[in-house]
Amino acid sequence: MLSVGGSHGNTTAAEIYVPSTHTWRAAASLNWSRYLAPWGAVLLADGRVPVVGGNSVWKIAETWNPVAGFWTNTGALFNARTSNFGRVRLEEGRVLLDG
Repeated sequence: MLSVGGSHGNTTAAEIYVPSTHTWRAAASLNWSRYLAPWGAVLLADGRVPVVGGNSVWKIAETWNPVAGFWTNTGALFNARTSNFGRVRLEEGRVLLDG
């Protein structure tokens, strides 16, 4: 399990849950803050996790690569996500956002 962002303090924090030890370990920090406003993530078939949204003005998307252990900026959305929105991985691998 990957936990990112927050509402106070370090909003670029990322942590990974380790089930075998029931503990959390630090992961590389996000490139962009994810806080308060809705943001979303979806697990890709190869294990990467794109994250989008996070406040009312940023349209930045970035992707966690668990093999490499870091985040990569993946471009900007056409529109910022300022309220709850859906996201789903499509069969061919693309991610669909609505809302």
